[in-house]
Amino acid sequence: MGDLILNLKNKRYGDLVALLPTGAYDNGSMIWNCRCECRKDCNKEVFASARDLVTGIIKRCKDCEQASQVSRSDKKEALRHKARELRNMGYTYAKIGGELGVSRQRAHQLLSDNYRVSA
Repeated sequence: MGDLILNLKNKRYGDLVALLPTGAYDNGSMIWNCRCECRKDCNKEVFASARDLVTGIIKRCKDCEQASQVSRSDKKEALRHKARELRNMGYTYAKIGGELGVSRQRAHQLLSDNYRVSA
């Protein structure tokens, strides 16, 4: 395995806190036992490679990740709804973008029939 072993103990990566190295490796990267702290009641155990933690590929447990995806989808749908309201009031794409804090192009995307509200 690699000569360099990162000490991630008690460091936070997203909502995960690295607790202990497991001694196992994934493609040369140490697997760490972590605890998810995204909510007060979560505290789920997660195993993640040091590489995935440091690069941000894994930031929380799967349950919390799913909940995050749903909330992002809800936010996108709310943004799209507001953009439609503004367009119906006669706002230009540039003005809609200014009101929503997005670019004119993003405002146009929000109002497109091909726009998907997936996370």
